[in-house]
Amino acid sequence: MFCQNLGRNSARAKNITVTIAKFIRKDMRPYNVVENPGFCELIQTLEPRYQIPSRPHFSEKVIPELYESTKNDVKMSLSKAERVAMMTDVW
Repeated sequence: MFCQNLGRNSARAKNITVTIAKFIRKDMRPYNVVENPGFCELIQTLEPRYQIPSRPHFSEKVIPELYESTKNDVKMSLSKAERVAMMTDVW
């Protein structure tokens, strides 16, 4: 049986790519994690039709887009807030 790859612009592929970007962000992983054999094997096991984008794709496109989206969400939340408390810890 022939297994056709997911198109990069398919909803499923985009969702997987964003989820990998969130994994990199949340777990503070280096971008090259997408090139690690174990990670590649994991992704291929979960979705064999998915082609993992390159490290530069994540560092130059996906993560900056995720950053802008998160920044806009924070701005929106702050603009709707009645009060904001901020703290800092200085040594």
